[in-house]
Amino acid sequence: MHYKDRVHNFSAGPASIPLEVLMQAKEELLNWQHSGSSVMELSHRSDPFMELHKSLFVNIRLLLDVPSDFTVLLLPGGARAQFAAVPLNILGDKALASYCVTGFWSNASANEALKYCKVDICHNERDTILPKPLWKLDPKAAYLHYCDNESISGLEFNEIPNFEAMPLVSDMTSSIFTKQLDFNKLDLVYAAAQKNFGIAGVTLVLVRNSLLNNVKHICPSVYDYNICASKDSMYNTPATFSWYITDLYLKWMKKQGGVLAMQKKARDRSERIYQLLDSDKFYNNSLSNEFRSRINIVFNLPSKDLDDLFVREAAKEGLSNLKGHKAQGGIRLSLYNATEEKSVLSMLDFMQEFKRKHG
Repeated sequence: MHYKDRVHNFSAGPASIPLEVLMQAKEELLNWQHSGSSVMELSHRSDPFMELHKSLFVNIRLLLDVPSDFTVLLLPGGARAQFAAVPLNILGDKALASYCVTGFWSNASANEALKYCKVDICHNERDTILPKPLWKLDPKAAYLHYCDNESISGLEFNEIPNFEAMPLVSDMTSSIFTKQLDFNKLDLVYAAAQKNFGIAGVTLVLVRNSLLNNVKHICPSVYDYNICASKDSMYNTPATFSWYITDLYLKWMKKQGGVLAMQKKARDRSERIYQLLDSDKFYNNSLSNEFRSRINIVFNLPSKDLDDLFVREAAKEGLSNLKGHKAQGGIRLSLYNATEEKSVLSMLDFMQEFKRKHG
């Protein structure tokens, strides 16, 4: 199959990778940096890989404008590992943490934290974000955790909550690098790479330095932020190919105009899809307009049979991975950073034609 025949991928899991990145990886696969080997075969201590290491961390700080009082870590295990690593690293001598539950992933992180501390659910409204004055924060909590974008239900915070009473932790797995971040409000951010800046195998952690001395003795060394920081995120052998793809992806983003450009594209893509969804009642997204995700757009058709037909017919047109999460059902359209303009246009054309035939 020629690369031009690739399907339009709207997967919420392993997201699409920019074609430019894939083509460079293909070209360099057997002979990276003129070494005669692939990046997967070279030592992670070799000079070429150490240059890649330097490039990665410089570009992360540059693209996200990470301040100097934050440590940047690249860790294994995905975001689910951070559900445990966060309380183990920053609880300190406290026994309580606050969690804002707005959907599947924030609920999963709260349940994982229960293994290590008491959890105060300060907000528990699935698919809804209540005004901050209604959040019931316990001042004894070590930190407040929220999920910036619930990829299953298509709910996104339109701004970073501003709570000065305690450190703020954000799971940004599905929204990182799609918008600028205000680090004056944030104290810890984590995000797995496979949505917006790479492939599975890399998890980014940005942690304020003042939180680095609170680790529990039971924390596995491979997830101890202090140990990982002291070893430049190479306490264990890193996932070298995943790091390599992330490096290429970050360089691609820089060429596109950085996070500001990604932010504009995310807004423009989602606005066109929502405009079609809102044109009549055939496609239904019931979330409040204020908190509808720019990244994961979910909707239902008038019947489950039509949902299923939509997915099947879309696949025939090269529009893949549109079935909603098993916990949600319906349709889910994920628009991560690598989503191409032609994919969005093809999706809009198909949706209009499907509505004409079945509406």
